[in-house]
Amino acid sequence: MKNKILVVDNHRMMQKFMATLLEREGFEVKTAKDGISALDVLRTFHPDVIFVDLIMPNISGEKLCKIVRSMSQMKDVFIVILSSIAAEGELDFAGFGADACIAKGPFDKMSAHVIALLDRWEKGDLSGFAQKVFGMENINKREITKELLSTRRHLQIIIENMAEGIFELTPEGKIIYVNTVAVSMSGIEEEKLLGSYFTRLFQENNFKKISDIMESATDSPNTIDANLPVDINDRQVLLGLKS
Repeated sequence: MKNKILVVDNHRMMQKFMATLLEREGFEVKTAKDGISALDVLRTFHPDVIFVDLIMPNISGEKLCKIVRSMSQMKDVFIVILSSIAAEGELDFAGFGADACIAKGPFDKMSAHVIALLDRWEKGDLSGFAQKVFGMENINKREITKELLSTRRHLQIIIENMAEGIFELTPEGKIIYVNTVAVSMSGIEEEKLLGSYFTRLFQENNFKKISDIMESATDSPNTIDANLPVDINDRQVLLGLKS
């Protein structure tokens, strides 16, 4: 039976490159364009290996790894980070649940690393994976990328330390980001919040009210209502919504 692989990357060229490479090696492959799409795929497709990009819209690769690791049916899946930012800073990929990391580089070099890593995985030879980023010799550090990553981390620290609970949603109402206060407010683990529908956090008596407000915010961009009392996790909070 073919081993199954899921490739998660927001670049169509990378999806096609990886799918072609892996199918040629005899794997069954599915692709997803971001974390939300990956979670949708995982409802019916149970891969043996997942390749994940780090910087993606709608749930980052790091958050996706944590979500996957929280799923009981995914406890043995082999997760490989495939990222172009591997050279720009220390990457503790094992810390967020990944098993190995390959730096994105020239396609021929990257192909060799992907195939070699999968060959070792199939043989059960996993020694040294967590301590090494494969392919680092084929890429150069880019100062502009380091600066952008530093700015991104700075903004994340600011949002994480805000007194308000912050939920970021897709246009369909799925949660793609929560800060620490939002997690505490909901009483639900971050890994379970991400990818779920925001309206499901509320009791039935608030459900229609929240749905109507979200719909009106979509129709009228930049609408904010900061004075709507709603119940969440047996607590009354004031809901503000901005589109």
